[in-house]
Amino acid sequence: MTATLDDELADLRRSNAELQRRLNEALCERDESLQREAATTEVIRVINSSPGDLALVFEAILENALRVCEAAFGFMASYDGEHFHLLMAGRGWRRDSDTRGSTCLFTKLIRLPRAEAQLPVESY
Repeated sequence: MTATLDDELADLRRSNAELQRRLNEALCERDESLQREAATTEVIRVINSSPGDLALVFEAILENALRVCEAAFGFMASYDGEHFHLLMAGRGWRRDSDTRGSTCLFTKLIRLPRAEAQLPVESY
Protein backbone atom coordinates (compact mmCIF):
# COMPACT_ATOMS: atom_id res chain seq x y z
CA MET A 1 0.00 0.00 0.00
CA THR A 2 2.82 2.42 0.83
CA ALA A 3 4.54 1.74 -2.49
CA THR A 4 1.30 2.58 -4.32
CA LEU A 5 0.91 5.85 -2.41
CA ASP A 6 4.56 6.69 -3.06
CA ASP A 7 4.08 5.98 -6.77
CA GLU A 8 0.94 8.14 -6.91
CA LEU A 9 2.73 10.95 -5.06
CA ALA A 10 5.67 10.73 -7.47
CA ASP A 11 3.25 10.84 -10.43
CA LEU A 12 1.54 13.91 -8.96
CA ARG A 13 4.89 15.61 -8.47
CA ARG A 14 5.92 14.88 -12.07
CA SER A 15 2.57 16.14 -13.35
CA ASN A 16 2.85 19.26 -11.22
CA ALA A 17 6.38 19.92 -12.46
CA GLU A 18 5.26 19.51 -16.08
CA LEU A 19 2.30 21.85 -15.57
CA GLN A 20 4.58 24.41 -13.92
CA ARG A 21 7.02 24.18 -16.84
CA ARG A 22 4.21 24.68 -19.36
CA LEU A 23 2.83 27.62 -17.39
CA ASN A 24 6.25 29.28 -17.24
CA GLU A 25 6.68 28.75 -20.98
CA ALA A 26 3.26 30.28 -21.70
CA LEU A 27 3.98 33.27 -19.43
CA CYS A 28 7.31 33.82 -21.16
CA GLU A 29 5.64 33.72 -24.59
CA ARG A 30 3.01 36.19 -23.36
CA ASP A 31 5.66 38.56 -22.02
CA GLU A 32 7.63 38.42 -25.29
CA SER A 33 4.44 39.11 -27.24
CA LEU A 34 3.66 42.13 -25.06
CA GLN A 35 7.21 43.43 -25.56
CA ARG A 36 6.86 43.11 -29.35
CA GLU A 37 3.49 44.85 -29.24
CA ALA A 38 4.90 47.73 -27.16
CA ALA A 39 7.87 48.06 -29.54
CA THR A 40 5.57 48.13 -32.57
CA THR A 41 3.38 50.76 -30.89
CA GLU A 42 6.44 52.92 -30.18
CA VAL A 43 7.67 52.69 -33.78
CA ILE A 44 4.20 53.59 -35.11
CA ARG A 45 4.09 56.55 -32.70
CA VAL A 46 7.45 57.78 -34.05
CA ILE A 47 6.28 57.34 -37.65
CA ASN A 48 3.13 59.34 -36.94
CA SER A 49 4.94 62.11 -35.06
CA SER A 50 7.78 62.58 -37.54
CA PRO A 51 6.52 62.15 -41.11
CA GLY A 52 9.35 62.17 -43.60
CA ASP A 53 12.12 61.85 -40.98
CA LEU A 54 13.45 58.36 -41.64
CA ALA A 55 16.41 58.76 -39.28
CA LEU A 56 14.06 58.99 -36.27
CA VAL A 57 12.05 56.01 -37.53
CA PHE A 58 15.17 53.89 -38.10
CA GLU A 59 16.48 54.88 -34.68
CA ALA A 60 13.19 53.82 -33.04
CA ILE A 61 13.18 50.52 -34.94
CA LEU A 62 16.78 49.76 -33.94
CA GLU A 63 16.39 50.76 -30.29
CA ASN A 64 13.19 48.73 -29.90
CA ALA A 65 14.73 45.72 -31.65
CA LEU A 66 17.74 45.89 -29.32
CA ARG A 67 15.46 46.10 -26.28
CA VAL A 68 13.16 43.26 -27.37
CA CYS A 69 16.09 41.02 -28.33
CA GLU A 70 18.01 41.98 -25.18
CA ALA A 71 20.98 42.72 -27.44
CA ALA A 72 24.15 44.39 -26.20
CA PHE A 73 24.63 46.16 -29.55
CA GLY A 74 23.28 46.17 -33.06
CA PHE A 75 23.17 47.96 -36.37
CA MET A 76 20.80 48.58 -39.26
CA ALA A 77 22.00 48.24 -42.83
CA SER A 78 20.57 48.51 -46.33
CA TYR A 79 21.39 46.00 -49.06
CA ASP A 80 22.07 47.11 -52.64
CA GLY A 81 22.09 43.61 -54.12
CA GLU A 82 25.80 43.16 -53.54
CA HIS A 83 26.78 44.79 -50.24
CA PHE A 84 25.27 45.85 -46.95
CA HIS A 85 25.60 49.57 -46.15
CA LEU A 86 25.49 50.74 -42.55
CA LEU A 87 22.56 53.04 -41.84
CA MET A 88 22.70 53.20 -38.07
CA ALA A 89 24.50 51.58 -35.14
CA GLY A 90 23.27 51.35 -31.59
CA ARG A 91 24.40 50.59 -28.04
CA GLY A 92 28.15 50.65 -28.11
CA TRP A 93 28.84 49.24 -31.58
CA ARG A 94 31.57 51.20 -33.34
CA ARG A 95 32.74 51.19 -36.92
CA ASP A 96 36.39 50.40 -37.57
CA SER A 97 38.60 53.46 -37.78
CA ASP A 98 39.53 52.69 -41.41
CA THR A 99 35.92 53.11 -42.59
CA ARG A 100 35.74 55.88 -45.19
CA GLY A 101 32.95 58.44 -44.94
CA SER A 102 29.64 57.46 -43.40
CA THR A 103 29.23 54.14 -45.22
CA CYS A 104 30.45 50.84 -43.89
CA LEU A 105 30.32 47.86 -46.27
CA PHE A 106 29.49 44.30 -45.27
CA THR A 107 29.78 41.40 -47.68
CA LYS A 108 27.66 38.92 -45.74
CA LEU A 109 25.11 38.81 -42.98
CA ILE A 110 25.67 36.39 -40.11
CA ARG A 111 22.62 35.23 -38.20
CA LEU A 112 23.22 34.48 -34.52
CA PRO A 113 20.28 32.76 -32.82
CA ARG A 114 19.87 33.80 -29.19
CA ALA A 115 20.56 30.33 -27.78
CA GLU A 116 23.79 30.01 -29.77
CA ALA A 117 24.96 33.63 -29.71
CA GLN A 118 28.64 32.70 -29.40
CA LEU A 119 28.97 30.92 -32.75
CA PRO A 120 27.70 31.86 -36.24
CA VAL A 121 25.13 29.29 -37.28
CA GLU A 122 24.20 30.42 -40.78
CA SER A 123 25.68 32.96 -43.12
CA TYR A 124 24.04 34.43 -46.16
